[in-house]
Amino acid sequence: MVNNKQGVMNIARINARVIKPPSCSLSIKFLKDLYHIANEIVKQAAEKASKELRILPNQSEKEFADQKKLIEESYKLEAIIFSFKGTLMLSQDDSIFDEKDMPSPISKIIFSNVEYYRRNIGLDPSYIIKIEFDFGKLRIFDLLTSPSRASYNSSTIEVKGEDEVWVVGATDKIRSKIKEAKNKYSIVHKESIYDVLIWLLVIPLAITNMHILERHLYKLLDNFTEPLKILIYFFVLLSILVLFRIFFNYTRWLFPYCELKLEEKKGPSFHRYIYGALCLGILVDVIVVVLLKFAGI
Repeated sequence: MVNNKQGVMNIARINARVIKPPSCSLSIKFLKDLYHIANEIVKQAAEKASKELRILPNQSEKEFADQKKLIEESYKLEAIIFSFKGTLMLSQDDSIFDEKDMPSPISKIIFSNVEYYRRNIGLDPSYIIKIEFDFGKLRIFDLLTSPSRASYNSSTIEVKGEDEVWVVGATDKIRSKIKEAKNKYSIVHKESIYDVLIWLLVIPLAITNMHILERHLYKLLDNFTEPLKILIYFFVLLSILVLFRIFFNYTRWLFPYCELKLEEKKGPSFHRYIYGALCLGILVDVIVVVLLKFAGI
């Protein structure tokens, strides 16, 4: 790894931790607190990087002192905010989290000490912290992406450095703080949860409802041939599966893996009322089917 502009190559062993944060809901206060924690870690990294520098044979004491000062001053944590409209905000303090000045809607927030160091030194720092929160959402009417897969989200915590103790300690501090913002939405973003719901809830419920309807509409269905009846049943079942697929996408859209909660925007409360009504309808249907089953109707 290169640590200076003189082109001297210092070979170093790099320790890295790259982990995915849990499904979380982030407030402005939480982001400010996390920035302060990460900023303190970066200050410690600056001190370590400065102490680990070694004077070169052709370097004067003053040049070495200037180099150490430049290294220390180049370790700054930046907060970068991206919006879905292409706007970008960048700051070296938490003033960027003034809600009235933040772009909207926000697609991504990154804490990183890499970019500022690169602009000053032209190289990557020896100690790196990068925290990325991805607020992207699944499209509701996306019928091409497999719902069986876990939701894609690029949120990551990346910590790298020559000192393994520093890397582990920094990672634990950041991970511990982010756990405070963990929400209960993670289950809808897990792999195969869609398949579990399809086989254990949707298909049994659909078949039972179709059977109940058939018994009430037998006179109408008697006028159709058997192949046509099968086609009708298949079409109804397929329609139910497509509607549930949209409903499942709607669930992932409404309860994203990473959510930003702003005071001025109270969140998708209207959509959540609609979602609650839909879930209530499904629950009532399940109860009715169970009762009819026990009643032998």
